[in-house]
Amino acid sequence: MTFLGRNMRPDFLLLLSFFVLHQQYHFINKSLTWYEAQSFCRLKYTDLATINDMDDENQLINTLGGNVTSSWIGLYDGQINRWLWSDGSGIASFTQWSPGEPNNAGGIESCGEMYDSLWNDAPCGFVMAYVCYESERGSFKCIHIYEYILYTI
Repeated sequence: MTFLGRNMRPDFLLLLSFFVLHQQYHFINKSLTWYEAQSFCRLKYTDLATINDMDDENQLINTLGGNVTSSWIGLYDGQINRWLWSDGSGIASFTQWSPGEPNNAGGIESCGEMYDSLWNDAPCGFVMAYVCYESERGSFKCIHIYEYILYTI
């Protein structure tokens, strides 16, 4: 490559690619503890439901239909009041807690449930229905980022 009469070449090229993943929710009307529900979801689907934004929340509510009362989702208290998603995607930055929640009543509420379209912390040993999600590979997208470090040869 020639630039202003000088021979130049790119020192390196960085190419980043990623897939867009969509998720499909599955309501399972069988009562299990949070850990049992997580094991089932990981075996049959991807994991317990992860909710990243209001669109996910609405999709989950539509999936649940009239079954919105007391269903495990993939939320757990990883450290003191630091709520994480069980699929390893990190801290729950979007939340829909019921007023006054999470409150860790009795010091034993470390797992998340959806209750009447809002979220509540509950003891992980309670048994209730649960929601799994399944990743669906969407369209492939590429982002190409070129970074040149130019020098004279």
